[in-house]
Amino acid sequence: MESQWEEFVIILAEDDTSKSTPLYKLLIQIYPLQFLSKLLDVVDSGSTNVVKIYASELVQYHLEDVINEHDLMIGGNHLNRFKEKAMSILQANDDCVFVKEFGQAIVSRFLGISLENNQQWTPFEEIAALAIIRPHDKISVYVLDILANLSDAHRVRLFRFMKPLFTREHHKGFVEMLKSDDERAFIFLPALCDTLSEKQISLFMEAATSSSLFWREDIPSEKKCLAAAALAFCLRHFDMKFSSRMILPIKRIIRIMLEANDDEENRVAIVLCAALLIACFP
Repeated sequence: MESQWEEFVIILAEDDTSKSTPLYKLLIQIYPLQFLSKLLDVVDSGSTNVVKIYASELVQYHLEDVINEHDLMIGGNHLNRFKEKAMSILQANDDCVFVKEFGQAIVSRFLGISLENNQQWTPFEEIAALAIIRPHDKISVYVLDILANLSDAHRVRLFRFMKPLFTREHHKGFVEMLKSDDERAFIFLPALCDTLSEKQISLFMEAATSSSLFWREDIPSEKKCLAAAALAFCLRHFDMKFSSRMILPIKRIIRIMLEANDDEENRVAIVLCAALLIACFP
């Protein structure tokens, strides 16, 4: 039976006219979630990379153009099963990179549905916390991209759910991210402001001011602006007690960005300067 499903997937993928057949229309109209479930099974455990890729393309097509979010929400057990299957795809030790990217896209979709309805997705939250601890692990690359591509509101909500998972050991991995040229750390920083204590955020801020994003000349302007805007957000969010270790590097960052021949860098530098002045002289 599984081989017949794989043959059906190949036909659907290679022949666009197959989507006009009575059988396909019947499946989509009467059993849309069951059909999606079978496609996910093929992505997860198909016999070849080719059929996995075909199935992943079909899942993306059906999620975007055929099966609407309302169908997914009323699916109940189906939605839970999809989330379990998406996690399995994401965590699979599979060399087919396209399938990994698909896993990233599908997890983002189901995660967004959960967050819209203020529902936790504990298995994902756990691997997301681990990704921040160990940002260089193979799966962490994909999970951190999922976190970075969420809307700001969704990210804040997810990080609130993850709050109990942020223990002391998480700090080292995230501090290392902040010191590197990985701009995703600065995407996460504002969401963490809503989750962690002032003491913890101060630790991150000190690490952030030494980030190579600010000091390397080959870093694109948009990355510098993103990082500086995150610093400004944190300064506005907390009435921090500053040390010279934090103030002096921020002043140097502001000077470098003001001297840049870039209007956006100049603008963000002014925003950061204003936030620093208000924080120092409330």
